[in-house]
Amino acid sequence: MRRFPENEPVFVPIGVVNLGPVLVEPADDNDQLQRISAAVQCASGSFRMLRGSGATLEQAVAELMSPLLRKPILVTVCLESTGAAVTSTRSHQSVHVHVHESQHGQPVGEMAQGAGAAPTREHALVAAVLRALHHSPLLKAEFRNAGQREIYREARQLSAEIVTALGLPELDESRLSKIVEIVSDHMNRFAVGQVIATANASDPVSRLRRYDATCLFTDRDGHIMDRDTDTDEWWRWYPGLANDDLTLAQVLETMPAAPPSDIPWVVRLFENPKSWLRLRGAIELKPHDILHVALGRGLLDQDEAFVIGFTMGTTKNLTRLERRTFKWIVSHLYPEPYRIPPELLAAYDLGAEAGKQMGTAQIFKQRLEELLPLPLGTVRKRLQIDTAELRGYYAREKQCIPGTLASARLASAIHVETG
Repeated sequence: MRRFPENEPVFVPIGVVNLGPVLVEPADDNDQLQRISAAVQCASGSFRMLRGSGATLEQAVAELMSPLLRKPILVTVCLESTGAAVTSTRSHQSVHVHVHESQHGQPVGEMAQGAGAAPTREHALVAAVLRALHHSPLLKAEFRNAGQREIYREARQLSAEIVTALGLPELDESRLSKIVEIVSDHMNRFAVGQVIATANASDPVSRLRRYDATCLFTDRDGHIMDRDTDTDEWWRWYPGLANDDLTLAQVLETMPAAPPSDIPWVVRLFENPKSWLRLRGAIELKPHDILHVALGRGLLDQDEAFVIGFTMGTTKNLTRLERRTFKWIVSHLYPEPYRIPPELLAAYDLGAEAGKQMGTAQIFKQRLEELLPLPLGTVRKRLQIDTAELRGYYAREKQCIPGTLASARLASAIHVETG
């Protein structure tokens, strides 16, 4: 039976993977290949034994990592040192590596960097490569933190913007990837702390007001942006009202919508027009998305509340009991992420009021998909949506629910109209 050295650390967490003992096997006289094994514990709690071989230890580690990867990699050691660990007098090997995607044995694409320290060089090398992979998009989804791809993308974009803003010469990939590594680590530390802080906040809406949302809609020159549709982030997407010249289809195509299969049965029960327990104003998914665009609303809870309220309001005789019933259902029965906290339901009431005062009667029964080829200015006229009057409701909503991202976007719509 294979035995691992007793002085190896038991399991060291790196992202969602725990790295266990690492063993280099003696080279075979026949092929002289380096062989290495490593035990890892996955996020699911299961254990895996990884094995790799190659002409060099770096090549063996690259092969060892292959079950965790979306694409093959090339590993290069850029720095090694020996010294005492910070918390111990024991001697440790420290290794810094560069990791590239590999095509036909050649490095391609963006570089990632990582560092590892352990009693043995092989263990430090495996740890360094695993850390570098967490600063890249190369790991399979089950072996990385859920938000790591977004962290990497934002860190790389931020690093490039800083270099450009300071007028620095273009950095080579080695230097840029080092900045990305540092920024990614800081972003992860900050994000972990803020997730804990927001999870323990007693007031749900205070979580939405924790940071300055206006920076999402202010460019480098201080101009307020009237829309943000060039994104695949559902929480950022916002069509705004300053788009009368674009067709409904053009804007709708930019919406990062969830597929119907992702909608829970309880939501379908009350909002699907074919349900036996549907509420008044129930509408199919695509016409509902069309109303998001026509009303200039994004996909946040607050936006959703207004759009649903507007749709129900176009019945023109929505009762107080129906309003209260829906608000209780959406804030108590709906599961996350479809649940809307009571503190945001002022948007629903304003939407219901707006739908009663304007908008085609029973808009949820109209053939909205026939409007797709038309400019949004024409669409809004056909649906009797007055953008000036709508901005008045948005100004009231901003006062009722201040500080949220949805309200910040409403403020930009109001500013565009008046300023």
